[in-house]
Amino acid sequence: GNRTSIGIEICENPETNNRQAEENAIALTVLLMKEFKLTPNDVVPHQHWSGKHCPRVILKRDGSFTPYRSRVATAVNNTKKEDEELRFSSPTLKTETETSLVSKAHRQIIVAAAMKAGAHSSWADKLGNNTLTDADVLGLAVKYTVAVNK
Repeated sequence: GNRTSIGIEICENPETNNRQAEENAIALTVLLMKEFKLTPNDVVPHQHWSGKHCPRVILKRDGSFTPYRSRVATAVNNTKKEDEELRFSSPTLKTETETSLVSKAHRQIIVAAAMKAGAHSSWADKLGNNTLTDADVLGLAVKYTVAVNK
């Protein structure tokens, strides 16, 4: 089962904070799912492979493993959103950056400056055929900033 799924078993001790143990298990599960390219359907209770009523607390409380698997799916989706979202140190910087990315003139300036700083010429082609994305422009702006500040 370890080659095709992630079996969830959570150790219980008298001093265990079960809520925190579950949150830790969810975080680890999300990490493993990314690493091994698995889906929430590949997350199973330890019971699935061992026959043992485990994880006992989750199965007893929820009546099935479905609510736990749903929490894992939500955590995966939240992680994807965080991975895709640009992070800025201030709302003002985010607004200024987004405004700059919309302007074609700014895009041309950023591409030209980045190429001067060593970016590949294919960026100019992408700008010319209008396939340059906001993320591309931001990446070039960062490269340009790093090159200028060396």
